[in-house]
Amino acid sequence: MAEIIELKIPYGIDSEGQLESAKKAIKGKDYFCPVCFEKIILRKGKIKRPHFAHKANTKCSQESVIHKTAKLLIQKVIRDWKAGVNNPPVLLRQCGGCGQFKEQKLPEKVEDAVLEYRLKEGVIVDVGLVVNETVQSAVEVKITHEVDDEKLKKMSIPFIEVDGNAIIENPYVWKSLKDTFKPFVCKKCKEIFVKFQKKAQMTAQKCNIELPKNYYRYGITTCWKCKREIIVFAWPRDELHSKNEPKVKPYPKTIKYYYSRTINAKYWVNTCSYCGAIQGDYYLYMEPDGPFFGAHIRKDSLKAFREDMLHIAFYMDYCGLL
Repeated sequence: MAEIIELKIPYGIDSEGQLESAKKAIKGKDYFCPVCFEKIILRKGKIKRPHFAHKANTKCSQESVIHKTAKLLIQKVIRDWKAGVNNPPVLLRQCGGCGQFKEQKLPEKVEDAVLEYRLKEGVIVDVGLVVNETVQSAVEVKITHEVDDEKLKKMSIPFIEVDGNAIIENPYVWKSLKDTFKPFVCKKCKEIFVKFQKKAQMTAQKCNIELPKNYYRYGITTCWKCKREIIVFAWPRDELHSKNEPKVKPYPKTIKYYYSRTINAKYWVNTCSYCGAIQGDYYLYMEPDGPFFGAHIRKDSLKAFREDMLHIAFYMDYCGLL
């Protein structure tokens, strides 16, 4: 009899081509490896967790088995959902405001899932999600290697990267390790942002300031000198107290190139729209009640602008400043 090795194969393919878990598998039936389709042996006792085992001459590895099984499970979940057998999978995505992972249902418009789909750029995605008979997004399965920079550059469709082992445990919950979908904002943070926008617009009106729609992020603070609420701005740069001129003109009228006694140098700085007092970078960025505390404003893109604004709004609400 051929030697059996303990590759822990959680799912096998039955004689009808269906994916079956070792837990539900029936002794005496034939099951096959999801990768090489060789016959596998069901290990199902009272002590060890149920699994399938492989013959010793297999070229399969634990990684290849988990990777392929996770992809098949994702496809099965989609097809069962569209057939009305089960509920849709739930995505766990990180909110751009609070940073917590919250549930988001997969859109109803998803019709099917195809495995190992080649994009026009030549890159192969693990699972392609079909909308209007076209692969329009993807699921990438990570076992040991994540989507690298080279593949990321060639991905012409949005994707979510998930952990293969987690999919084996629960194929109905897809927790994002990385994704390029439209930024996700939970319901609570949407409400916070609306509240922030209303206050910012009222404050800006009083200050006779126009709120920007990109590049310059904005927050609300109280001038240390005249004690009035004002709008202050942040923009992409590598360091505070920067002498580098902001890239987008015209500047908000309260951004000036002034001399600061605190650092004994000139730099681009926020000033109060009422009394003209300098609103120092250290307070705005480094103090816990500063409007830009914890904001790492580095990228100049509309996506980065929106993400930073969500963070600013959430933190101001968290600190009770709204």
